Order: sequence, then C-alpha cells, then structure tokens
Amino acid sequence: MGNLLNFTLLRFLALHFLLNSLHKTCAVFQSENNHFHVVELNSLMTASTCSPPHAVSSQEGFLQLVHNHGPCSPSKHGKAYARKILEQDQPRLNFKKSRPNHIGVKWDNIDLEYVVNVGLGTPKKEFTLAIDTGSSLIWTQCQPWFSTCISSTCVYETNYVDGSAAAGFLAKERLSVGLDTFNDMIFGCSEFNNVSVGGFDGILGLGMEFLSFVEQTSKTYHKVFSYCLPSKSSEIGFLNFGKAKRVSKSLKFTNLGADYAVPLVGIKLGDTKLPIVFKNGSASIDSGSSVSTLPSKDYIVLREAYRKAMSHYRLAKPFQDFDTCYHVDGHHKLKIPKMSFLFEDGLVLDIPHIGVAFPINSTLVCLPFQASPETTPGTADLVLFGNAQQKTLEIVYDVAGGKIGFGYGGCK
Repeated sequence: MGNLLNFTLLRFLALHFLLNSLHKTCAVFQSENNHFHVVELNSLMTASTCSPPHAVSSQEGFLQLVHNHGPCSPSKHGKAYARKILEQDQPRLNFKKSRPNHIGVKWDNIDLEYVVNVGLGTPKKEFTLAIDTGSSLIWTQCQPWFSTCISSTCVYETNYVDGSAAAGFLAKERLSVGLDTFNDMIFGCSEFNNVSVGGFDGILGLGMEFLSFVEQTSKTYHKVFSYCLPSKSSEIGFLNFGKAKRVSKSLKFTNLGADYAVPLVGIKLGDTKLPIVFKNGSASIDSGSSVSTLPSKDYIVLREAYRKAMSHYRLAKPFQDFDTCYHVDGHHKLKIPKMSFLFEDGLVLDIPHIGVAFPINSTLVCLPFQASPETTPGTADLVLFGNAQQKTLEIVYDVAGGKIGFGYGGCK
C-alpha cells in the first residue's frame, strides 16, 4: 500500500513539474512573440494596379495623396524603385541644417515622393504638386499657364546642390484645394529652371515660413493639417487641411517646435530600451525624407540590436546606403522586431512594421534607417523622423497650438 502511495505521489509531482515547465515555455514563447511582428512577405509588396481608396471624402480641404512613382500617380511616372528613392535622400540630409533662409528650397533633384492635385488659375487647371514639410514656397512653371506677377522686382531664385537652379517671379492666382478656393494665393512662378522635377509640376510647401500654404491659409484652416502616407505606392492616402473629423481613434499628441521639431528622446526595439541619448533632445519630422536618420553612434547601437533580433535571416551585402539587409527568399512570412519611438513627455509611438523592414524587392529587406552625414558641418547630430516610419499613421500638425498628433490606422 505504501509503495502504491509513493508511486502515485511521484506521478503527481512529475505531472505537476511537466505542466509547470510547459506553462513557462509557453509564457516565454508568448512574451517573445509580443516583441515581434509576423507579417506576410507579399503584404509588403507593391501591386501593379492602384487600389481604390478606403473612403472618398467630399469635405473641404481634403485631397487624395499618392506616391509619385506608382500606379496611383497622376503622372504615370512608373514604379517606385528603391535605388532612386534612396539617391534623393542624401543631398537632402546634407543641406537640412544648412539650407539658406530665403524663399525657396535647396534640394538636389527635388524628386519628392508624395503628390496631390490642386487647381490653379482662372479658368482652373489641375496641377500635380509634391508635398514637402521641409520647404515653404508653393511654386510651378509660369509658361504657358501664367503671366501676371505681383511685381517685376519681387523675384525668387532657388539653387540646388547639383548645380541646377530655378528662378522666376512671385505671382498671385486662384488656388483650389478640394472644395475650397483661395483668391490671390502667392506662389513662385518659375520662368527658368534646369531642374528635373520627377514627373510632377511643382511643390506645395508646407513649412512654417510666411509664404507657405499653411501660413497663407491660416484664417481658414487655422494652421492645422494632417496626412496619412500609404504603406505602398499602389495605395492611396490623404492630405487634409483644417480641424476636420479625424480618421484614427487613437490620436495622441506631443509638442511641436520650430521647423517641425518633435521631442524624440529614445528608441525601443523589441523589449529593450536602447542606450541612446540624442544630443539635441529632438528630431525634425520630414515628409520628404525617405528614411529616418540618427547620429552615427546612435545608429550603430540601433543597427547592432536589430541585427541580433534578425539573426534568424541571412545577412546580405549592403544596398546603397543601407548597410543592414537580409535575404528573405523562400520565406512566406517575416518575423521582425517591434519598434517604438519614445518622446520626452512619455508618449510611446509604436512604429508600423513597414517602418521596421523596408522591402527592396521580394527577396531583400533592409533596416530603413541611416547614419547622419558627418562630413557636412552641422549635420553630425541631426535626427530626422523620415516618411518610412510615418506610413499608415494619421499625423496631425497643429502648428498654431504647438502640438503634433499620431494615430494608428490613419489611411483607413
């Protein structure tokens, strides 16, 4: 009898140990999965045809926003090649800190990524303009569309880093945005340029300077605008002006400073807060920069943590300025670490998975971050919050209120 009781007790203890071990194993597995995205590789790929928008708004100040190099582009400019997109970023980084304080912009070939259609002139003609929070001038070609200038002495000149230039007069015309119309909108009327503008007609400057669209429409829109950049160039996002009904129900706000500076102070990857301390305690959020940039020492910290988290894939050779890329051929699903941006006031912004693994093609993905250039004065400590990490978020700029909001599922 005693032997039977001992045997039963041993069986009970063994079963208890086994169940407890399984519980701990499952807990570890679940905890690990909580720090990773598992996504279908095909979901990252751009389709050959344009997907219809989730909703079409008829409200004032609302515009559909599309990628300039994709099937939704009004210019039919072709596929968004990763190599071309990355090439346009480097000159922008080099001059982000050193651009001159005068009317205009100072980018290389200004082949920006996201475009909207607006109406200019009487009778109205539709123009495709690239949006840019990094510059303030609205400009397009004078001839053959416009001839009336404000003054023959009110001219602008724009010099680009590749030696090209644009120059012209400031003009006044009627501008239509969605259902809204603005008379006497001041814009740059270019009479000379040798600049390749990448298939669009000009720039819709959304910066903070006095001639930007945001400033000129302040009585109507109160210096408030929002956008959602679609995750792929075959999808449609939006650009909206004014305090309209928001798409996302998860909007959270943080401070917004001069030149669209946000108080970004750290990055979390998986379950680890990285030992990163930004010298300036802020980053510039920029719709025109393809990827985010960090000071070199901070980028190395992020890169090494990312490589550890992605060690289950085979490291590939660098692709242009991306030094951390992976072969993913043969994989139907990708397991990529979750990432969060940490702000000074405690806001934690979870970065959508498209901002953590950038698809070069169906066999290669890369970490969509770069180190800030150290050779250009003033840029070594530059932190940019680029558009790769903004995709699918509804981002609300309340310039007058000095705050910016982020919400998930913004393009729905």
